[in-house]
Amino acid sequence: MRHAEAVDRDKWKGSESLRPLSEAGERDTARAAKRFAGLGLHLDLILCSPLVRALRTAEIIGQALVKPVAPVVDDRLSPGFDEDALEDILDEREGVESILLVGHEPDFGIIVGSLAGCARIDFKKGALALVDVDPDTWEGRLLWLVPQSLML
Repeated sequence: MRHAEAVDRDKWKGSESLRPLSEAGERDTARAAKRFAGLGLHLDLILCSPLVRALRTAEIIGQALVKPVAPVVDDRLSPGFDEDALEDILDEREGVESILLVGHEPDFGIIVGSLAGCARIDFKKGALALVDVDPDTWEGRLLWLVPQSLML
């Protein structure tokens, strides 16, 4: 999942890592989280970038689940996240079936596109993709990609 809409860079005076979600980002993520929870999807783990906007997106999703899941910050999901980091994350959590990763573009679009054997995918803010990855072959199947607007 890509983090939701953040406060505009031009209007933010602090550190980029501390730039929060906008009011619309908070609201839309809360609405989308209810829909996401309503799908009955089970998550074993939520990992997110340490950037405030990604952490807050992960918190909102995790709190909305039938069985809430607290996100765990993983520095490897910071901007610059790549397939090597993804492989390390998945190897460390062998046996964990369902993990939600919350991070940034263009990283997620590149990785999902690569796993699915297609071109880079354009992840809009708040978009959610389900990729089934075979841990033996490292091949992935993009099962679905949903923009946040469809979850509102």
